[in-house]
Amino acid sequence: MKQKRFNWLVDMINKHSFVTGAEIGAATGITTTHLLDECPTLERLAIVDIWKPVDSPQWSMDNMEDIFRAKFQDDPRVDIFKGLSWEMADDVKDGILDFIFIDADHSYEGVKKDILAWYNKLRPGGLLCGHDINLEGVRGAVDKLVPGWIDSEVDHVWYKFKAV
Repeated sequence: MKQKRFNWLVDMINKHSFVTGAEIGAATGITTTHLLDECPTLERLAIVDIWKPVDSPQWSMDNMEDIFRAKFQDDPRVDIFKGLSWEMADDVKDGILDFIFIDADHSYEGVKKDILAWYNKLRPGGLLCGHDINLEGVRGAVDKLVPGWIDSEVDHVWYKFKAV
């Protein structure tokens, strides 16, 4: 079976004993479920999504937010932020996150805004990563703003550790 992005992220969180992170773009919580179930050191996870239908058969559901909230509303490890991802970054302190996983707006401008808004939330040595590096908008923004990024070779995930 082909390894999925959430398996790669679980491996990275466990390998580095990460405690805090942010998932930018959560949809119905498939990745969130894996992170919370399989990462024993993970104490806090900021979830950011606008939860509005997009022009994609896979993500056009009107009830994505309801599905997500039913799963995680009462989980004390989860902080839910609803809104534009780059605007929600203002509600998170700088330098407190061990990792940030970007998988929201896949346009060049959207990814650019997410990287610029969220990067300072990472602690030195933290992991900046995301999904869909195979898409033109994602690749363009990551190439421009994250020099030296690495292709995980798993499910189109890219990453780079923040300098210490």
